[in-house]
Amino acid sequence: MSKWVPASDKRKFIRWFMNNYRFKKIEVKKLFDFLLSHDQILERVHFVDKVHPSSRTILISTVCSETIPFEYRKNSKITSNTEEAFQDVKNNHKDRIYILLHFRGKMLSHQYSAVRENFKPQIRDENETPILLRILAEIYLDQQVEDRRLEELDREIDRCLDEGDKELFLKLTEERERIREKRTTSNN
Repeated sequence: MSKWVPASDKRKFIRWFMNNYRFKKIEVKKLFDFLLSHDQILERVHFVDKVHPSSRTILISTVCSETIPFEYRKNSKITSNTEEAFQDVKNNHKDRIYILLHFRGKMLSHQYSAVRENFKPQIRDENETPILLRILAEIYLDQQVEDRRLEELDREIDRCLDEGDKELFLKLTEERERIREKRTTSNN
């Protein structure tokens, strides 16, 4: 590990994360609530960017991510069953737990950077994605999410016009304009 992160910082990050993101699998909240209430387990939690094949690793995705919702790896066993992972974490509280999060804006998040721990691999992974490429991918995904939201807003606005719902029409057009202004500002 390249740095030690105190349990208090991990707790603060988990609370921030739970307040700002929604999990693809809602059952993950139970796992995070459990970690928040057990300092001795939280001390053994490490937020990382890579799966470690010989370690307990939990992959968690938010709804704004294009990755699998949940995966728990222990040695060679892989499962998507959150309850099984929860029970293993609860029953084996002395083992380290590596958590790999997938969420929008991850690479630019100072909250995440504060708790992320890097391993120093013995052999450099030649297939590792360079940081700039990862940032560009994040930007691209953000734009795709915005494109989908704009399409959704256009459909909803059309429906409001058809139904004569002036209040919702104004709210939706305001949101659409905010997204377009944000884009115009970021493209200049």
